[in-house]
Amino acid sequence: MIETMENNSNIVDVTSETFVTEVIEKSHEVPVLLDFWADWCEPCKNLTPILHDIVEQHPGKILLAKVNT
Repeated sequence: MIETMENNSNIVDVTSETFVTEVIEKSHEVPVLLDFWADWCEPCKNLTPILHDIVEQHPGKILLAKVNT
C-alpha cells in the first residue's frame, strides 16, 4: 500500500514493490523527485520540510517519492 504524506497526493512513500509504478511510470507524466532518507539521518530530517514545501508550492507539477533506506 502506498501512503501519502500529510494528505498530499503528490508526496508518496515508495517501496521496492511500488517503485516502478510510483517513480518510473509516473515520471512519464510529471518530474519525480526522489528523497532517499533514514530515521537516523539528521540532514534528511532537515531536508524533508524543504522538499515538502517545494512540492506544495507546485501542486500537480512534481511528485515527491520518499524511499526509506
